[in-house]
Amino acid sequence: MVFHSDISSFRLSCITMFLCILLLFNLIAVLFIPIVNAADCRTTSTGLIPITEMNDELYRGKEGGLYPNGNTPPVEFQNTGIETATDIQPLDTYGKPSITNGTIVLLSIGMSITSMEFLTFRQLSLSDPLKNPNLVLVNGAIEGVGATSVANKNSTYWNAVENRLKINGVSVNQVQIVWLKEVSRSSKGFPEDAETLTELLKTIVQVLKEKYPNISIVYISSRSYGGYTTNAALEPYSYQTGFSVKWLIESQINGDLDINYDPMKGPVKAPLLRWGPYLWADGTTIRKDNNLSWQCFDYSDDGVHPSSSGLEKSGNLLLNFFQTDPTARIWYLSEDAKNEIIDILIFPAPFPFLEIFVAAIAVVIGIIVIRSVWQRKKTKDIEEEDW
Repeated sequence: MVFHSDISSFRLSCITMFLCILLLFNLIAVLFIPIVNAADCRTTSTGLIPITEMNDELYRGKEGGLYPNGNTPPVEFQNTGIETATDIQPLDTYGKPSITNGTIVLLSIGMSITSMEFLTFRQLSLSDPLKNPNLVLVNGAIEGVGATSVANKNSTYWNAVENRLKINGVSVNQVQIVWLKEVSRSSKGFPEDAETLTELLKTIVQVLKEKYPNISIVYISSRSYGGYTTNAALEPYSYQTGFSVKWLIESQINGDLDINYDPMKGPVKAPLLRWGPYLWADGTTIRKDNNLSWQCFDYSDDGVHPSSSGLEKSGNLLLNFFQTDPTARIWYLSEDAKNEIIDILIFPAPFPFLEIFVAAIAVVIGIIVIRSVWQRKKTKDIEEEDW
């Protein structure tokens, strides 16, 4: 009996040791594998405040907020946006209203990350029962194409976009909405870099109006967190692209005739501009409005392009934005879904890998101690019985 008890104890010890080694391996992987990766997973925060949370704070002398005086568009601008969205309707390939054969095209414009995020959103949207059946999503974003190329109306980029429209069976006359996300490379510092991107975005929206005669609204997003890469200085540049978008939209609100959208105020040179989803959060620091954060595993090995988990976040942000934004839901949702109450997306708290591994190790150690004490007592009792 004593021999049998020793064998059981040995087996239990082997299993416990195996579990300890397994947990320790996972803990080491969490702590050290990201460091040897191309991404620098140690840069989990910049300490910068999302422009949606700046309130009275300034960033190098510049105010935050998506729009002037906060994150909500001015009332008149908001009403104009709703009126403009209400006018969006299915069009045939010639741009004529058609309920039976018409289509509303939402086109993405931008770089590789824009393309990846939009394709993920498109996949989610295709299975969304709330989506307008007349809405067609076309990905016009292309890898390696920066804002300078997109701002050139004669660049080959626009030929590629037109081909993608044809492949999807739609025409330039049916494009009424665009999601735009672009960047430009510069090293002048702030605010010069952000101002340069603002000017390029201004030219791009002018080109959009020229290319797509029935375009109504352009939703613009800035970059997400860029602190995990070692290949380029993406922070605070990524953060500062938010100011580029902010200043462009404010310029239109303040009556910049170069991007005028109101025929009552002169020649129309641009569509109505609005913020798309604001994608930046300070790394692992959870954003207040929707719990958004960017973990290192949300990025691929280069620390720049999103991983599958990062794409899932961006795709769901886009989907929820178009379902809930007061101007977007008018054309995105089907008629039956327009009365639906759709909640704003709130992300769950990030999964606490390290805490769970530490807790698991503590539990295993506790089991070892308790089992050891119990086994000793059992062995002693058996020996006394044998005696």
